[in-house]
This record gives sequence, C-alpha cells and structure tokens, in this order.
Amino acid sequence: MREHILKKNKEKKYVAFWSGGKDCFLSLILFTNKLQIPRNDLILISFIANPINVGDEYNIAVDDIKLLNSHSSYFNCDHLFIVGTSGCPVTEYQSIFKYLHLKYDIQGCIRGDIFTDPQDFFCKNSERDDCSACAIRCTSPSNINVEITYPLTGLYAEDLLDLIEKNGLQAEITQVARQRHRNLLAQRLDLDLLRQSSLYPSENFDALGEKGNYHTYVYGFNEHRFDHSPTINLDFNTSLWFQVPKTLDFLSQDNRYELQIIPTSYSFIFHKLPIN
Repeated sequence: MREHILKKNKEKKYVAFWSGGKDCFLSLILFTNKLQIPRNDLILISFIANPINVGDEYNIAVDDIKLLNSHSSYFNCDHLFIVGTSGCPVTEYQSIFKYLHLKYDIQGCIRGDIFTDPQDFFCKNSERDDCSACAIRCTSPSNINVEITYPLTGLYAEDLLDLIEKNGLQAEITQVARQRHRNLLAQRLDLDLLRQSSLYPSENFDALGEKGNYHTYVYGFNEHRFDHSPTINLDFNTSLWFQVPKTLDFLSQDNRYELQIIPTSYSFIFHKLPIN
C-alpha cells in the first residue's frame, strides 16, 4: 500500500520527515533503497525543538541535531529545517505540511523510525493531541498524502545485514528497549547486527524487554561513529539549508531567518532578517 502511494507520485519530491536520530537514518536508508527513490527527489526535514530565545536570535544547541548535515550530504539531497517548539499543536504541524505541499509540490511523505510502537502514532488519548503523529494523521486527507511507516517491522537479520553492506555502514544495538517499546526489541532485535548472533544474554531480558534503555550506534562516513560525541568534524558547506519562519507564518517576510553556523561551538544561530 505505502509502496503504491509513493510510486504513483514518482515524478514528485519525496519528504523524509524525521527527528534526525540515528534510528531514523538507518530506516531512511533502507526505505529509499527498497523503493529506489532517486536521491535528488528526496528532501530531509528536521524539527528543531525548544530554541533559546535571545532577543531576535534563536541559539540552538547542536547536541541532538549535529548529525543532520552529514546525513543530507550522504544522500546528496536538500535539507529543510523547521524551527518550532516541542509539543507543537496539531494546527502548527498542519501548517508545516501545507507549506511543503505549496512550496515543493510534495505528495508523498516517508516517516521512518526503528523503535516505534504503532500505538505511539495512532494514539487515542486526547491529552496527546499535540503529538506530531496525530498531526500527520489529521493533515493527510487535506494537505499532503502522508504514509506512516515502520520500515524494520517484520524484517529479518539478512535484510539488515544487506542494508549495512550496501551502504558501507555498520550497526550495533546495545541494551534493551525502554518500557514503552516493550515487545518490539524482545521480538525482533535479539541479535547482533554485525555477527548475526545473540547480543544479549538471556538473563538481561524479561518477556517484555523492559529492563534498561536502548541505544543505537551507526558507523560510516570515514569510520566516524555517529552517536552524541562532540568530536566529529562536520563539513557544513555541502548541504542546502532552507529556513522556515519561527512563527510558521509562511507568507510573512518579516519573520524569516537566516542561518549562521558556528562549528567551533556546535551551535546554530538564527538571525531575524530585516523587513523588505
């Protein structure tokens, strides 16, 4: 179903809507390979949450998003930053997708996350109406055709190893899933992706995989290890950076920002542009 929806719009751009994490990166590689999506038909989207407002500047620590430039360089694709806040209301996310549809004529959206419980996306709790998944689901009929996917659900070890081999990557899963992801890791990820062997002694598991938290390491790009190490030397000059207004008022020129990158301090500064 998702493959048909994306392929029928093959003349359009595809959006990878993601958090910028390592898990999403692996799933994105797999998904684009499976569907043979051309790299120049792909746009990566990253949400930058909770910027620190300093007058007209928004200083954003890069600890959680510094991988993104390298990722977009790897895919040789455009990169779109959405500057927003954590827990945006549904209407704000809907505005984002409306903007993508109008600006890029985007019809298909890929959403990938390895450790994702479907219940986290199709949540019924009214208290969680501000979650991005609800926004995607609510936005889909009117603005953009969004497919929520779980690329690694039901895959076997050989699929994962094939993914790693084709892309010059290595993957290693350490520890076990946190409680809200229980069942997922216990059912599918009781293995070492590098050696196709059991990574965890059985005493580290219970039936629901509730002990501890998971973490994923991704290796690649000249053997850099893409965890949260601040020592990675990033090249910030290889991607197209496009800024979206902080207010998400996409038609108002007085709220547009330019991006100043400060590699030495691993931070981004958004400067408010003067009104034309």
